[in-house]
Amino acid sequence: MQRRTNPLDDRRRKAEETLPVRLTIRTPPLGLGQALNDMLRWLEVEVPKGGYDWLPSRVRGMDATHLYLRDLGTAHAFVERWPMVGLR
Repeated sequence: MQRRTNPLDDRRRKAEETLPVRLTIRTPPLGLGQALNDMLRWLEVEVPKGGYDWLPSRVRGMDATHLYLRDLGTAHAFVERWPMVGLR
């Protein structure tokens, strides 16, 4: 019997292999709200296709996501744009 792979695990593995910068973004108690839409729109405009991926975090005891990026410059620009995001 062939073992099935989890599509999310496949995406995570690919992101970790191709996108070396990872930001862990803590989710506020009430969620990211409209800021999430704004962040995704900014990424679509500022980052070339395939230059980022946004995945759930596996950090125990913390509601968070991982934003994988290709370079530190983009990571710094993202954090400057949304300084209120709790990074780990």
